[in-house]
Amino acid sequence: MAEDKGELVLDIGKIEGQAKKAFKHTKNIFMHNKYVIPIILILIAILFSSYFRLFPASLPVTDQWAENSVYSGIQSNIVDQVLQENPNLPSDRVQAIANEQFLEVIEANKDQIQPLIEDRSNYFKSRFQDEDGQTYLLAIDPYLWYGSAKNYLECGHVGCQVTEEDYYSFRSKEPKLVEEGSYHTLRNGRFGIRNENLNLMAFIGIIIFKIMNIFSDTSLLSAFFLIPVILIGLSIIPAFLIGKKLGGNVGGFFAAMIIAVNGALLGRTPAGFSDTDSANILFPLLLMWLFLEAYDAKDLKKSVIYSLFGGLTFYIYSKIWFPEYLFDFMLAAIILMGALVVGREIIKHKSIKKEFFMKLKGPFMKGALFLVVSIISLIIATKGRVIITMVSSILNFVVLKGVAVKSLWPNVLTTVAEFNEVPFASIIGQMGGKFLFWLAILGIVLTGLKKYKGGKRNLLYPILLTIWFIGTAYSFTKGMRFALLLVPAFAIAFGACMGILHEFIVKWVSKNLESSKVITQIVIFIVFCFLLISPVKAANNIALNEIPSYNDAWDQTLNEIKLDAEDGIGYITTWWDFGHWFVANGVRVTMDGGDQNSIHYGGKSFLTSDEQTSVGILKMLNCGQNYAPNMLDLYFNNDTVRAVQVLDTIMLQDKENAEVTLKSEDLSDEQIENVLERTHCEDLMPHYLIASEDMIGKAGVWGHFGSWNFTKAKIWQTIKGTSYNEGIKILEENFSISKELAPTIYTEVQQTKADQWISPWPGYYSGLTSCAENNGLLQCQNGLEVELSTMNAYVYTQQGRLSLDSLGYLDENGNFVVKEYSGNVVPQSAILLPNGQTMFLDPLHVGSMFTRLFFFKGEGLEHFELFSETNQVTGGKIQVWKVNWGLEEKDSSQQLSEALEEVEISSPSDSSSYDEATETVVA
Repeated sequence: MAEDKGELVLDIGKIEGQAKKAFKHTKNIFMHNKYVIPIILILIAILFSSYFRLFPASLPVTDQWAENSVYSGIQSNIVDQVLQENPNLPSDRVQAIANEQFLEVIEANKDQIQPLIEDRSNYFKSRFQDEDGQTYLLAIDPYLWYGSAKNYLECGHVGCQVTEEDYYSFRSKEPKLVEEGSYHTLRNGRFGIRNENLNLMAFIGIIIFKIMNIFSDTSLLSAFFLIPVILIGLSIIPAFLIGKKLGGNVGGFFAAMIIAVNGALLGRTPAGFSDTDSANILFPLLLMWLFLEAYDAKDLKKSVIYSLFGGLTFYIYSKIWFPEYLFDFMLAAIILMGALVVGREIIKHKSIKKEFFMKLKGPFMKGALFLVVSIISLIIATKGRVIITMVSSILNFVVLKGVAVKSLWPNVLTTVAEFNEVPFASIIGQMGGKFLFWLAILGIVLTGLKKYKGGKRNLLYPILLTIWFIGTAYSFTKGMRFALLLVPAFAIAFGACMGILHEFIVKWVSKNLESSKVITQIVIFIVFCFLLISPVKAANNIALNEIPSYNDAWDQTLNEIKLDAEDGIGYITTWWDFGHWFVANGVRVTMDGGDQNSIHYGGKSFLTSDEQTSVGILKMLNCGQNYAPNMLDLYFNNDTVRAVQVLDTIMLQDKENAEVTLKSEDLSDEQIENVLERTHCEDLMPHYLIASEDMIGKAGVWGHFGSWNFTKAKIWQTIKGTSYNEGIKILEENFSISKELAPTIYTEVQQTKADQWISPWPGYYSGLTSCAENNGLLQCQNGLEVELSTMNAYVYTQQGRLSLDSLGYLDENGNFVVKEYSGNVVPQSAILLPNGQTMFLDPLHVGSMFTRLFFFKGEGLEHFELFSETNQVTGGKIQVWKVNWGLEEKDSSQQLSEALEEVEISSPSDSSSYDEATETVVA
C-alpha cells in the first residue's frame, strides 16, 4: 500500500513537472513569436463576426415564432374551455385561471409540445429557404449581382444575350442603334440594359462558388449567401493591423472587434445581405493600411511595393464603388500635415532651413508616391473620368436628393429608405452609444500625443483619422446607407484609444504598485473587454431578427407568371422595390432598384381612378418604357410640360386618333411614327400588374410620384430664388397666374421644399377595422358612421360630427361607387368593403386602381383579371392581375381636352382653381 502511494506521489510530481515544462514552452512561444498573439486575437474577432453573421443560415428567430404560435394556440383553447365551464366569470378572472392552467399544461406536456414547436419552426424556416434548405438572400439588391453571376455562368455573359440587332438606346432621346454587346434583356422592359462587364460582387460570388465546388456540389445561391461573412472576416485583418500600428495588439483587437460586432455594420452585412456594403468595409480598411505602411516604410523599395498594391486596390475598388473620397482624404491629410509641420518650423525658427526639407523629403515622397500610383490607377480604371468626378462628386453628394433642380422629373432618391436623411446626433447611437463614441474621439487625440518608434510623434495618424472620421460622419447625414462608411474610422479610433490607454495604465500600475507587468496587462485587458458587452448584445439582437424579405410566396408567384406567359417570361409592373427579384428569376420588369426612370407612370398606373388611363400607361410602358415622353420632350425643344400633356392625351386614344393629335402638334411623319411605336405598338407582351400588401405602407411614396405635377415643378424651378418682383412677373406672364394668386404661389415656393410643394404624399391612414349595424346606422371601430339609407359618412371631430370628403363602396348592384360630400368636410376619405370592414385613406386613393384591385377585388374593371393571390408566411398578400389588351378601348380625348382647359383664378382661397391653374401649359 505504501509502495502504491509512493508511486502515486511520483506520478503526480512527474505530471507537475511536465505541466511546468509545457507552460514554459507555451510562454516562450508567446513571448518570442510576435505573430502568435496577433493571429489569436484576429481569429477571435473573426469568430465573433462569423457567429453573428451566420444567424440567417439557421433562422433562429423562427424558434421564437413557433413557440409563440404553439403557446398562443394552447392559451386560446384554455380560455375557450374556461369560458364554457364558467360563462359568467369576469374577463380578468377568466384570464387568471387560464394562465394558471396554461403553466400546468406546459409543464405536464413538455414531451408532446416540444415536437410541435420544432415542426412549426421547421415550417417557418422552409418558407424562407429553397428546396435544398438554403436560406434565400436577404434584402433586394443582392439579387442584382446574383442574377448577373447566374447569367454569366449559364451564358458566358452577364446579360445572357449578345446581339447585333437594332436596339433603341433608352437613355437617348433620339432613336439610334447601339453597338453589339451584352444585354440584361429583362431589365428596362423590352429594351434591356447593356452591361458588358461583370460587377465585382458578381465576380466574387462566382469565385466563391468555384472554390466551394472543388470540395462539394454547392449552389450559386449558397456561395452568394456567404459573401458578407467572408468579406467582413477579411476586413478584420487590416482593421487589426491599423489598430496595432496605432495602439499595439490591444488596439488592433478592439478595432477588429468593432468591425465584427458593430450594429450599424452588422445590420447590412449578415449572411445573405450580399450587397456592396461588405466591400465598402474591406477596401477602405485595406487602402488605409497600405497608405500608412507606404508612408512609414523604412526604405523606398518597400514603399513602392505598398504603393503598387494600393494602386491595384484602388483599381479593383473602383469597379464596385466610388473610391475617390478615400483618395481625397489621403491627399488632404498629406497637405494638412505638411502645412502644420512647415508652420510649426516657421514659428519655432522664424525661417525654414535646407536641412528641414531634406528631413521631410523621405516620408512626404513616400506618401506622394502612393498618391501618384493611386491616381494613375483610378484614371485607368475610370478612363479619365475620375478627374471630373473628384470635384463633381462633392457637389453631387450635397444635392444627392435634390428635385426639380436640373430636371422636372421626380427624383426617386427622395424616397429610398437607405438615403433618408438622419440627424447628426444619431451617429452616436449607431456607433454604440455616447461612451464608446467619445472614447473614439479621445483615441484620435491620443494618437497625436503618443510617441512612437524613435520617441517621435506622427502627425499623420491623428490628421488622417480626423479627416476620415469627419468626412464619413458627414456622409451619415446624407442617408442611412452611408452610416457604415463611418464604422472603419470609428473602429480604428476606438481601438487606438483602448490600446494607448492600456499601454499607459499598465506602465503606471507596474511602476507605482510594483505588480507583475504580464498580470497587469491581462487584468486591464479583461476590464476593457467589458466595454464590448453592450455591442455584443446589440449584435445578437440584430442578427437574431435577420430574415429574408423574399420567400416562397414570391417564388411561387414568379414561377406561375413564367408558366402562364406565352413567351415564358412575361412582363411585370409594380413598384420598383422588388425588381431585382423578378429579373433574377427570369421575368421582365418596368422598374428595379437600379432603373426607376418610369416611376411617375408606374405610380400613376396605380393612383389613377380611370381604368383607361391605367391601361394606356401600361401599354406605353410595355411598348416603350419612358421612351415616348423623352422623345416628345426632345421634339418640343425640352418643353417637358407640353410633352407630358400631349402624352396624357394620346395614351387615351386609339392609334389613328393619336396620330391626328400628334399631327396637330406640328410633328413630322417620322417623329409621329417614332412616338406611336413607343405608345401604340402591336407586339404587346403578356403583362402582369402586381398589387402587394407592402404597397399600402408605401402608398404615400408611389402616390407622390404618380401625382407629380409637372407644371408646378416648372414653376418651382423657374421662380425659386428669384426676387419678389421678378417672380411675380414670371408667374403672371409665363404661367398665366392671376395677380391675386401670384404672391401666394411665390411665397409658397420660396418657403417650401420642392417635393413637398410639387406633389402630395397621399397614403392609407389606417388599417381595416370592423363595423356593426344599429338601426340603419353602420358604426365602425375606427369612429366612422355611415347612414345606410343615404350612404352619408361621418366622423366625430373637435368641431362636431362632420362628413368625410368621400366614401368608396359597392352598391346593391355590385358597382363601385365613390360618393363625394360637400360643405364643411373632413379632408380624408374612407372605403367600405362588402364584408363590413372599413379604413381611412387619402381622397386620391378612394377610387384609385390600387384600392379597387387590392381591396375590392377588381369589381367592375374590364381590363384586369385576377391571375393569382398568395399569402406570405409573414402575412402579406400578393395579388397578380393580368392585363387584358383585347377589349375595345374607349377614346377619352375629348374629356381630357376639357379638363386641360385654362381656368381663370379669381381668389387665392379658391384651392380647386389653384390646382387647375398650376396645370396650365407654359405660355
